[in-house]
Amino acid sequence: MNSFVPSHLKDMNRLSVYRLIAKHGEISRAEISRQTGISVPTVLKIANFLVAKELVLEIGEGSSPIGRKPGLLKYNDSAYFSLGIELEGDFLTLGVVDLLGRPVALHRRRVRPDLLTILESEVEPAVEDIIRESGARKDRILGLGLGIPGVIDPFRSIIGFAPLVGVPESMDCEPYLSALGSRLGFGIWLDNDVNLAAFGEYVSSGSSPSKDLLYVSLGTGLGAGVILDGKLRRGPNFSAGEIGYMGFSSDARPAKNHVGWVESRINSEALQRRFPELGALLAAYQDDAPAVPPSAELVAYVAGFLGLCISNIVAVLDIERVVLGGTIVNCLGGALFPVLTETVTRLSIHPVQCLPATSGESGVIGAASLVTEDCMAKILED
Repeated sequence: MNSFVPSHLKDMNRLSVYRLIAKHGEISRAEISRQTGISVPTVLKIANFLVAKELVLEIGEGSSPIGRKPGLLKYNDSAYFSLGIELEGDFLTLGVVDLLGRPVALHRRRVRPDLLTILESEVEPAVEDIIRESGARKDRILGLGLGIPGVIDPFRSIIGFAPLVGVPESMDCEPYLSALGSRLGFGIWLDNDVNLAAFGEYVSSGSSPSKDLLYVSLGTGLGAGVILDGKLRRGPNFSAGEIGYMGFSSDARPAKNHVGWVESRINSEALQRRFPELGALLAAYQDDAPAVPPSAELVAYVAGFLGLCISNIVAVLDIERVVLGGTIVNCLGGALFPVLTETVTRLSIHPVQCLPATSGESGVIGAASLVTEDCMAKILED
C-alpha cells in the first residue's frame, strides 16, 4: 500500500481551488470552501498563494443579503501564456494562447515541408513576431508546443517517422529542440499534431473528464486523436490514431516511409490529382475568398472513405461523438457533413454525432494547452 504524503493533499487542494476559480471566473473564498469541502483556513492559505503567483486577483466585495460581504477572487487568465504551433504539410500555424485556451494572436504561413529547415530557420523569427503582436511579456511565456504529422514519442522527443514533413525514418529531435529552446528562452514540447488537435478540441468544447472523443483531421494527411475517459490515448508505439494506415483491401501493404492505404487515396495531393477543382477550392479557403460549392462527386468520394474509417473505429471503441477538422474538411465545410453523417449512420449500429470542430485552430490550442497543463502543475506545486 502506498504511504500517505501530506504534500500530495496540499497539491490536490491547490489544484481543486485553482480549477474552481478558473471555472467560475469570479468566486468568494466562502463559496470555494462550500463547493470543495476544504476548510476555510486552508482555502485562505491557498488563495493567498494563488494571489502571490498572480494567478488570482482580489477584486473587492460581492453581494450578500446579510452580514459581511464576501471578498471576491477573480481568475487572471492573462497571468501566463503559451505558444502553440501546428505544422500541417505546407502550412505553419502559430498562436499565443491564454490560460483558458483562447488564442490572443494567430499567424499562418506557407513553408517548405522540411522539419529541420523549419526548426532551424522558420520558428524563431515567427515566434518573436507573434509575441510582439500579442503584447505578452516574454517572461510570462510558459513554453511552446509543436505538433507535427507523424508517430511521436513526446516523452523523449523522438519521431518514429513523419514522411509528410521530410522525416522518413526514426529521428531524435531533442538536440534541435534544445538548441531552439535556448535561443527562444523557454522549453519546447513535441507531439503528434492530431493528438494535440484532439486535446485542443477537448479543451475548447469544455468536455467533462469522463467523456470520450474521436477527432479526425483530413488535410495534407489523414490522422485521428482518441480521448477515452478524458485521457489522450497514445498506445505503446505512440501510433494510436494513425488511421491513414487503415486498409480496406487485401492488397494493402503499409510501410513507415510511405503514407497509408486510406491516406494515399484522400490526402490533399491525391484528391487534387483526382479532382482538379480542389486546388481552386483550397486557394479560396486559404485566402478567405468567397466559397464555391464543391462537386457532389468530390464530397461523396471523401465522405465514403471517412465514413468507413469512422464507423470501424466507432464499432471497436463505442464512441458517440466524432469531431472533424483539417484543411480539406474545412474547405468542403457544410457540403461534407450531411453526406458524411448519412454514410456513418448507414454503416454504424448506434447513433454517432459527426460535428465540425468548435475551433478552427484546435491544433494550436491543443499544443499550447498541453504546455499550460504541464507547467501549471509545476507552478502549483512550488
